[in-house]
Amino acid sequence: MRVRILAATLVAGLLMISAAQAKEYDGIWFLGLNLDKPIFKKVEARRAFGLAINRQIIVRKIMSEEATPNGVIPPGMAGYDASFEGFSYDVAEAKRLMNQAGVGMDDPRLKNLVLLHTDGVKTVAIAEQISRDLQSIGAKVILKQVSYSDQSRWLAELKSEKYDLFLMGYKAGEVGALFIGDQKSGLFHAVGCGKIPAPENQQFFSSYQEAIRAHYAPDPACKPQPGKEPDTNDLLEPLFHWGGSANFTGYKNSRVDIYLDQLEELDRALVELRNARFKAINQLIMLDAPVIPLFYIQKEL
Repeated sequence: MRVRILAATLVAGLLMISAAQAKEYDGIWFLGLNLDKPIFKKVEARRAFGLAINRQIIVRKIMSEEATPNGVIPPGMAGYDASFEGFSYDVAEAKRLMNQAGVGMDDPRLKNLVLLHTDGVKTVAIAEQISRDLQSIGAKVILKQVSYSDQSRWLAELKSEKYDLFLMGYKAGEVGALFIGDQKSGLFHAVGCGKIPAPENQQFFSSYQEAIRAHYAPDPACKPQPGKEPDTNDLLEPLFHWGGSANFTGYKNSRVDIYLDQLEELDRALVELRNARFKAINQLIMLDAPVIPLFYIQKEL
């Protein structure tokens, strides 16, 4: 089992999205399902949850976006499949699938489901919308809020595996890449360099480019370097590989693991083969429904 270091690529809070720039995406925001919980043992029930959520409201009214995700790979990234049909909003079909899974509206497994989320204004609005929507299939959802500023607690709660559902965003990028700036000197370096600014002067960044945009300069002693261009594998492997560092759903599919392992070693120049494999992975994940994609996260330009 491989475990990759999880750092600033985990986007627990809601990212600000600029409408002034042409939109490119490198991340996904989703509702995660804890597959160890009894209600989510059957795939029909998981798919029903996806169909019962009106994602159009989340995307357009709450996020002021246009594209409702049809998969776990954003547009512009290798493997994006515009022809693939993801979850629609279909309460009648959701109820049919719940019945097929042997779960009635009064099933005790649907009661007091706890949804973990952070405290951003839009995040709370999304959580409340999901809670309302899931009432249509008999689910009673209790919201559990954690402060986004308390990252250690947020990660501890995610890793505890005690919650039924959770809201989370994830961006592709250098796994473990985290930079720290010194507000006093105006310099920044990669965490691990050994130079630690005084606590009151610290400012953290999730990328080299973010630090530059904040008008910090590379520390000449530590010589921080920009990371490589993020790839689809950097997005999917942490979330959906059985050994992935951000696989908080408990998802396991041996075919997905094999494909992701192969893609990590596959030359990026083999564009058609990589696209085909990523599309296959997207289809497998969406059929298994360990997560319900809510919207794409814009790439930082």
